[in-house]
Amino acid sequence: MYRFRFSKKTWLLAFCFSAGITVTAQTHTFRFFPIKDLPLIYQGFLGRIGSRFYLMNRTRMSGLEIYIYDTLSQKGNAHTYPIPGQLVSVSFHERSLSFISIATAEEGKRSCYFLELDENGNVLNKKITSIGIVNVPLKVITSNDEKRVLLYQYTRKGSDSAFIQGTLFGLNGEIERQLAYSFRYDRERNIEPETFLDNAGNVHVLVYDKYNNYRLSTDLTLNSISFADEEIASETFTLQKIKLKTLRIFQNDRNNLLQVEGLYTDGMDKVTSGIYSISFPRIRRSELNTRFIPFSTEMIKTFKKGFSSTDATIRNSLQLHDMIYSDSGSFAVMRLSAEVMINPRSNLPERSRLYRSVVPFDMGNRESMVVSRAKNWNAPKLIFIKLEDKEGIEWQSIKTLDVFRRSDDMYNRFFMVGEKEKLSVILYQADSNDEPYPVFISMKNGKQVVEKFPEKELCFSPIQFLAHNQYGSLYLNTRTDEGGIMLIQENQ
Repeated sequence: MYRFRFSKKTWLLAFCFSAGITVTAQTHTFRFFPIKDLPLIYQGFLGRIGSRFYLMNRTRMSGLEIYIYDTLSQKGNAHTYPIPGQLVSVSFHERSLSFISIATAEEGKRSCYFLELDENGNVLNKKITSIGIVNVPLKVITSNDEKRVLLYQYTRKGSDSAFIQGTLFGLNGEIERQLAYSFRYDRERNIEPETFLDNAGNVHVLVYDKYNNYRLSTDLTLNSISFADEEIASETFTLQKIKLKTLRIFQNDRNNLLQVEGLYTDGMDKVTSGIYSISFPRIRRSELNTRFIPFSTEMIKTFKKGFSSTDATIRNSLQLHDMIYSDSGSFAVMRLSAEVMINPRSNLPERSRLYRSVVPFDMGNRESMVVSRAKNWNAPKLIFIKLEDKEGIEWQSIKTLDVFRRSDDMYNRFFMVGEKEKLSVILYQADSNDEPYPVFISMKNGKQVVEKFPEKELCFSPIQFLAHNQYGSLYLNTRTDEGGIMLIQENQ
């Protein structure tokens, strides 16, 4: 099951390879399915049902164009559908997939278009519904089980409250309920609310303090809109002398409780202290289940190696790239880079930061593609941390990054996917010629495995979770301009 969100960052840049190849590595098998006569540079990778993979033409200005490729027959076909407006949601189900788009008429009224396809691309269901949301940008969230989609918007009411208005759609595209609720929100003190749709159809709006405001403590308010009732229930919890710097919301698979996780700071000096995990109670007026796990002196000392900065600067410069939730303990992925060194007394980058310079090849006038090797001074780091289920954290590994010529070069990106006990990353390392070579890195049970891809000139779309120990992506061979679908599977 996969939820697809549309933004410029998630769109495929370019991808490919040569005819049907299976490459078996020590830990994983890489399978490549080339697709001819399809300009993959315009395609977005949606997901898979059985042996069928689904791509979408992201440049089509009107209607919907889906390409369905069957890895068994190794054949594919394009399908077009007259769905108007802007596509805002794609959901995968057991034997079907559904799309929601929003179109705005000249008078400002909005209509929602729902389309459901079977695995072969045949239309199962389609609906057109008017929605009462005004003509402002909409936000979209999907429940973890992919059975409900919420389209919503926030508007501010005065200086101390906000208003959420939304439409909740069910699995078959029917409107299950309309939302229109006010809640307390201080625009000066609070960060933008976080919204979560749980599997039961309840909508939760979390409001909390900006971490760098004048207050020493944090008020964390949970506003819950029940699917069954017409009321909004609000409860505020105070975290004494703690500030939440980042916040991600999850639903615990075992007991369906809401959890929030992220980085926290000390309320006095606003320096990043560590990682927190908070579970909300099932019954109102009960206490939070909180875990605040500080970064140890040993951890900061290790993070600091290769950087000319104070401990406080290192702490405040840790960027949380993602939190991947698991009932057995989430993965936190952070990045540490000289370009974003933050002085703990200021929100501006340090003036004394060091800049890397291009290193030329030993022979000829050709410049090296690599600016800084992972072992060089000031090279950026990826930090992987596994939160233990009950207490403590295990910082599995620290993988420093090679940096290539331009800061926006595709070779400086990395793509990540995770599940309960495993985290996998595609990134590029410098080879003996100082040129980028793609590698697949897996972290599991405190161990790190690095595997090279079969060819050097490969670029990828973000990898997606397909099933247990199976991941998918689009790829491009920049040397041959051939491309298609890549399937990664762990060897048993």
